Parts: sequence; C-alpha cells; structure tokens
Amino acid sequence: MVIDHCSTTWAVDENLSVSGPRLEGTTSFRVTISNCLIAEGLDDSSHAKGPHFKGTLIHDRIKQVAIIGCLYASNVDRNPYFKIGSSGVVANTVIYNPGRNAIKASWMPEEWEGRIPPQEPELSVVGNIVIHGPDTAENVNVIGARVGKFYVDANRRVLRDGSHDDGVPDESRIREQPLVWVHGLQVTTPDETLAAVTRRVGARPFDRDPIDQRIVDEGLNGGGGVSSTVRMRLAVTRSDSLHTES
Repeated sequence: MVIDHCSTTWAVDENLSVSGPRLEGTTSFRVTISNCLIAEGLDDSSHAKGPHFKGTLIHDRIKQVAIIGCLYASNVDRNPYFKIGSSGVVANTVIYNPGRNAIKASWMPEEWEGRIPPQEPELSVVGNIVIHGPDTAENVNVIGARVGKFYVDANRRVLRDGSHDDGVPDESRIREQPLVWVHGLQVTTPDETLAAVTRRVGARPFDRDPIDQRIVDEGLNGGGGVSSTVRMRLAVTRSDSLHTES
C-alpha cells in the first residue's frame, strides 16, 4: 500500500496512521507514506481522552512501514510513533514544532498483560530534520524511546536558538547497520530534506490551498503553533468550511 501526496490535518486522534489486528493474526505490513503533509491534529476536541493532538501511529506488530519525504507540523505527539513489534524507515522527513515527541518508539505493557509481547521496534531513522517551534519542549530529540533498536544517520535537531545537533542521546540503542531498509532509498542531508519537502509535500504541491501553504511556510520560517492553529480552526468552523484532502 502506498499513500502518496496527501494533506491530512485536523483529525480528532491521529491524522494518518497504520493499524490492524493488534494482538494476534496477520496485520498490516509493507505500507509506504510518502510526500504527505501531516499536521495540526485537533488538541482539545471531542476525543474521549481529552486533549489528544497526534500525527501518526504505527500500531503493534506492523512491519515494514516507510515514511519518506513527509512534513509533520504542530502535532504534540506521534511524529510518528512506532509501537511494540513494529519496524520501519523514517527518512528525508521534516518534523516542525513537535510538542512532547518527534519520532518515538514505545509500548504499553498493560495492553499485553498475560501475553508474550513481540520483539522491540526496529527503525532506520535517516536524513530527517526536527525543528523546535513555539510549542516544543526543550528535551525533545529526533528519537524518543522507551524500547527499540535504531540505525541513525544524517539527522539534525534545530533548537529555538538556532543551534543544532544530531538529537540522538541514547547511544546504547544505536546499531551500526540498517535494521530495515527500502530498496533504492537515497538519503538526503537535512538541508536537502528541507528544500525537497518544501517543494514536494502535500496533495497539490504546485497549487497549494492557503491552509497547506501556511503550514509549509511555518515549517520554513517558524511561527504557528498549537494556540494559533486552534484560533484559526475556530474561525474556519464558524464559517462552515471544511479542509479535507486525499
């Protein structure tokens, strides 16, 4: 399955996720999400858990997911989030203004109580740039992990003061060779990633609507954030307008 050049915004839970049977049996696998804009999940909306501002969830046991050339913007969490038993590649992607986490690997042990959990997530994280914005916590790294094994290369974290580093603090989880890969994938530098995503991302990169263009511009120039997007969404809702692209 390939999901390419979609604009996904303002969802009540995640904007764009991969799911399937979680505990047993055959579930989803070999899914590519490419050149997609995944932004501004609704924070305090109608979700039963209350504030729930998310980007992408790769659910338990889902393997061989490739997220390539995407823009995550102003989602508090799951930019993306890989759960137990999953595997994938996150490559050449821009993550702007993540709140609590950028790329994340974790799980909830209580969901597997009485069962043997599968292996830890395995991820290759390459060519990405994480840009701190107005809502980003100071400790947000390229990868936030409670579990997992990672191959990392050519990533950059840009702090609000303009300084930057590789954003990968836990070297004990890093492997020297890719754990999962996409045939033919060409890893770009963070600067190349930012330029390419700016040109290509979204449903209509050569004819963007004002909402997509605003989100892309904020990723380049800063600004935006949770509070301003909430105000903007209220104005759109009152005018009975709806932004849905796929």
